Amino acid sequence: MKRTSILLVFLLLIPLNELFAQFDRECINYYYGFDVEQDYQKAKECFEKDESNISYIFLILMYLNGDGVEINYDKALKTLKQWEKDYPNNNATMENLSDIILTRSENHQNDYDRLEYWHIASTTYDIGFSSKFQVQYEDQQFSKYSKTFDEQLNEAQIEKFIQLKNAFDDLISQEKHLVELMETANKDNLDQQFSLVNEVTNKYRDRLKNIFSKHPVPKYFENDLLLANEQLNSTLSTFYKFISFWITEKDDAKHVQDLLTQNQQFWNIYTDSWLVFFKTIDNSMFIDQYLVSLKTELTLERIEELEEMHSRFSF
Repeated sequence: MKRTSILLVFLLLIPLNELFAQFDRECINYYYGFDVEQDYQKAKECFEKDESNISYIFLILMYLNGDGVEINYDKALKTLKQWEKDYPNNNATMENLSDIILTRSENHQNDYDRLEYWHIASTTYDIGFSSKFQVQYEDQQFSKYSKTFDEQLNEAQIEKFIQLKNAFDDLISQEKHLVELMETANKDNLDQQFSLVNEVTNKYRDRLKNIFSKHPVPKYFENDLLLANEQLNSTLSTFYKFISFWITEKDDAKHVQDLLTQNQQFWNIYTDSWLVFFKTIDNSMFIDQYLVSLKTELTLERIEELEEMHSRFSF
């Protein structure tokens, strides 16, 4: 990864987002197995030929994780030093990796958690850029899980699961439309808004992954559900008022409010679908208490999502 001083000066004058755009995406495809067979050796060769900050990051991660190579903190540090030489402007991600290499090289443990780009990303550009890979990676992993998940379901459960999946897809599709519409008045916040959609997706996936695990004692009860419903209604009312204040054109404000109402209707269908599917999974004598607890949990998640959406759009 040698560069002449002239090329280095030229690269440092390029905005980071443009520099990242020059990154060879094929390297990532080999690293994670996106649309190609996963091949760490090809990924490593690709990163070594590439001339971007991101390739240095992934080479360091390969030595820290042992991806296609032996875990080697000395080589990770050597790669970091070369990165610092080629890109003298230190950044927070670089410093974060430096600290991790130092800590791990001193402790010599073998049970460190795997590191991904989005785990160590510490600059605005790294966080934004890594999030694109994170979503694709999580989609890939969930797709693999879904194949084994379907095999555990009987015919009746499959029917209800399809209904749940359709309800979830409808909710997410409509929610993206709502976010896009509201984004027109807050363009700088679009990535943050879509992160909310990703959070809903992750909670849906996590709940599915734990559906067959032993159920704990119900966390919530009837009174908790009543309070949660009251809080949800209050949160929605506040959001409607905020939209009227935030969007001065009455027709535009009414359109967004109608979409929020529609979004809530999709959420209600999604919640009911969860309850119906859960009943096919659990036939214990405490099923009614579990359903109340699950509905309360979903309602509290909805309140949190609406409050976060409200705060981000009013930023």
